[in-house]
Amino acid sequence: MNDALSKQLEKFSMAAEVGEEITGLANLCVKSSRLRYIRRYSTKPLLIEQNVMEHTGGVSILGALFIMSCGDSYFTTEEKYELLKYFILHDFHELATGDVIWPVKRGTKESKKAYDDVSKNIMHDVIAPIVSVLEDNTVELLSGVFLGRDNLADKIVEFFDRLEMLIYIREEERMGNINLIDIRNRVLDMLLNKILDDTMPNDLVLDLKVLASRIYYRSWQPDALTISKE
Repeated sequence: MNDALSKQLEKFSMAAEVGEEITGLANLCVKSSRLRYIRRYSTKPLLIEQNVMEHTGGVSILGALFIMSCGDSYFTTEEKYELLKYFILHDFHELATGDVIWPVKRGTKESKKAYDDVSKNIMHDVIAPIVSVLEDNTVELLSGVFLGRDNLADKIVEFFDRLEMLIYIREEERMGNINLIDIRNRVLDMLLNKILDDTMPNDLVLDLKVLASRIYYRSWQPDALTISKE
């Protein structure tokens, strides 16, 4: 950065009356870049490693595509915005915890509760206030997500979180990596049998199951991304 521009930015920063919320947001934006240093699947040999920022981008894209494609069938415009926000923020607590491996955070009821409590505290006390303070009001949907894991929004975000995992794992398998089969089977079981339940609209459950099934099989085909010339 040249000296003139640097001085101009410094002068602007000094002159502006920056509120606590802007300072907090700036700090969060800077810290968010550190997600790229947090490796996922840290106990597994990988052909192409993945970090939390890449995973977050994948989940956000998948979720956004689904939101755009479903029209007004399931969500209001306001709910879509809150869902998109949650897709982006869903793993921000890992800035503090790192990517904790599955046997540790889900191995026992006690470890699951401890991990969830820490994650919720970080999201509720640190992330949520910074994100919501710049808005006129806070929608209950997002507040509920940060406070608990028993609502529709959380199940949808968890679904796309696992769906991104499935796509990544299948791509590793296509390249010959057989070390993730146990995770793949667990993820597939969660996608089709555990995350989606009778508390969700039947049509939504069916649409998501069909989406997961088709992505699972298409991701195994070498020509999955081939565009027809017809």
